[in-house]
Amino acid sequence: MELQPRFKEEGREHDQTLIRPAINYKLSDRASIWLGYADVRTHAASGTNHEQRWWQQFLYTFPPTASGIVLTSRTRFEQRNFDIGDDTGYRVRQLVRAIKKVNGSDSLSWLVWDELFISTRSTDWGALSGFDQNRAFAGIAWQAAPNARLEVGYVNQYVRGQNLDRMNHILSTSLFLRF
Repeated sequence: MELQPRFKEEGREHDQTLIRPAINYKLSDRASIWLGYADVRTHAASGTNHEQRWWQQFLYTFPPTASGIVLTSRTRFEQRNFDIGDDTGYRVRQLVRAIKKVNGSDSLSWLVWDELFISTRSTDWGALSGFDQNRAFAGIAWQAAPNARLEVGYVNQYVRGQNLDRMNHILSTSLFLRF
């Protein structure tokens, strides 16, 4: 289960809320398949937009390299529906993540990842076929406990728009808890 409140304007305005439950099946120690749903509420000046999104993904973690870098690949396929249109949008998201322990620390790691978003069709609610966006992250991960990890860093988000592309500079803080 994932809960993501997102803020904009230096944290002064609530921008979006994502609730994303999922189930997974472990194929091996390194591979798993997932089925999930996302309820996304985006707050705009004209009101709140509601997106419902089913998704499936394959997650694979590669064996550590000789230098201790652990790579993870996540391929996600989404089916997106908005309350402002009738079309279903389909999007593929490909994430590659690399993490490496900070020398001399058991709990701190360097972390980078990049995620590419590709829409497979245009929709009546505004999705454009082709490149949708890219998110690149660089930061640090702190394993506070066996079931708790904090990741803090910078996200550069480039979004393709219908009339104007935009680039967002984001301070990202994520707390992961396992139960």
